[in-house]
Amino acid sequence: MIRIKVIIPAGVFLLLFSCTGIGPPTVSRDRFDYTAAISDSWKRQMLFNMVKIRYGDAPVFLDVSSVISQYQIAGAINLGATINYPPWSTSGSVGGAGTYVERPTITYSPIMGDKFARSLMSPVPPPAILSLIQAGYPVDLVFRLLVQ
Repeated sequence: MIRIKVIIPAGVFLLLFSCTGIGPPTVSRDRFDYTAAISDSWKRQMLFNMVKIRYGDAPVFLDVSSVISQYQIAGAINLGATINYPPWSTSGSVGGAGTYVERPTITYSPIMGDKFARSLMSPVPPPAILSLIQAGYPVDLVFRLLVQ
């Protein structure tokens, strides 16, 4: 009777599948993706609060205070074989498992006090107005809310 069992560590699994996007290449990709998402959400929040102010409702602002992105790759490969000589039976098994996990953690904090007053009372810069128009919001609505 012969039994063979081989367990390959996760490091070898990582070397075999090293073309996945983890490590330094993810920095530039994730930075620009998160920056674009935060920028778009800021524009929508600003326009929403301007509409609320126009109709006499109290504005509420949330600021993205931190973005943490975690990655995890794990894997295992199991090989097994069993050979029995007397009854001429053989058996074998091959198995593999792998996981890829991305866990972004985004922390929001409400803008209150002095920072709230400064952000609410400061004039909207022209590039922000043009960004809203380029994002597809109606020009007449943006000008009615922002330009006096």
